[in-house]
Amino acid sequence: STVTVHAYVPSNGNSEEEIKEPLLPKKEEIPRMIPAEVGLAYCNKLFFLEKQFRDLTPEERKDRRLETEVPIWENFYAWLEQLNPVKRSKLEKAVIYAKNHKETLRNYLQDGSCEISNNAAEPLLFKAKDIKGAVDNTMDYSSLTIY
Repeated sequence: STVTVHAYVPSNGNSEEEIKEPLLPKKEEIPRMIPAEVGLAYCNKLFFLEKQFRDLTPEERKDRRLETEVPIWENFYAWLEQLNPVKRSKLEKAVIYAKNHKETLRNYLQDGSCEISNNAAEPLLFKAKDIKGAVDNTMDYSSLTIY
């Protein structure tokens, strides 16, 4: 018996393709799954819901998030507490990260104008870093005095 987990990759918002709602694994299915599949299922569900809420007002979006996503986060952290990852493994690092950042990972729930992911902002951040680097390099060279 196998469990199939369908990955939902959040789009950049340009795609209007119909995506089936991802299902969270049932408790009896989880022991047959690797932890990455379970974690992915939780992420897929959250990103799917966010896509459903994108046309709502910020107030409506916040209300829907609190109603539907808070229980998903609670179940995710309950599952996370049951894990006993191998020391110094990538899974242990991911579990520690999720536990240490519980509040910040869920901050978006409190503001309907915030996004669940910073993926849309990352290109701008990298561009700003490139510009800052170019400016810094220019300033370094301009401070040289050549005799």
